[in-house]
Amino acid sequence: MGRNLLDRKDSKLVLEETVHAGFFRMVRLHLQHRLFRGGWSETLEREVVLHGRVGAMVPYDPKTDMVVLLEQFRNGKFAAGDQQPWSISIAAGMIEDGEDPEQMARREMLEETGCEVGRIEEVMTFYSMPGGSSQRMTIFCAEVSADSATGFHGLPEEGEDIRVFSVPYSRCKDMLENNQFDNAATIIGLEWLGRNRERLRKIWV
Repeated sequence: MGRNLLDRKDSKLVLEETVHAGFFRMVRLHLQHRLFRGGWSETLEREVVLHGRVGAMVPYDPKTDMVVLLEQFRNGKFAAGDQQPWSISIAAGMIEDGEDPEQMARREMLEETGCEVGRIEEVMTFYSMPGGSSQRMTIFCAEVSADSATGFHGLPEEGEDIRVFSVPYSRCKDMLENNQFDNAATIIGLEWLGRNRERLRKIWV
C-alpha cells in the first residue's frame, strides 16, 4: 500500500483570501477534503505561504573531490532567535517565471559563487514544507572547478553578502555527522553526493 489513496479531485476550494502580499504572498484557504474514514471534512481555514519554485545546487569538483559551500545571514534563523543566524549551505535561488530549472542553477551558481557550471545532474524535487507553504524545491549536483570558488559574492542590490569556500568531501561528511548543517536542502544534497560521488568521479573526470 505504498501509494496515495486520495488525489486532487478529493478536495475542493471554497474561498481564497489574500492575507499578505509582499516578497511572499500569504493566503487563507477555506477548503474541504475527503476523509479516509469516509465523507467530507468540515470547511477548514488554513493559511499558506505561496512561494515559487526554488532550485538548490551541490557544487562539486570531481577532479579534486572538493565541495563548494556558502555562508550567509539567514532571516529565518534570526527571526527564530537563533544565536547563530549565519548558515553554511549549498547554493540556492528562486526559479523565475518561465525559466528552466537548469538555467536557474547555472545563473545562481555564477551569481552566488562565481563558478561556471559544467555538467549537471538533477537529484530530486520535493515540497519543503507542504503543511504551510507551496514551495517546491529541485536539487541539482553541478560540476564546478573549486579553484575559482573563493572570496565574497552575491548581488549587492539584493542585499546578498556571501562568503564562498571549498572543503574536501571528507570534511563535508564529518560536518554532516556532527550536525553542522541546519537546512534540509544542504543535508539532502550532500547525502545524495555521498551515495553518488564515486559514480560522478568516473563519468565527470
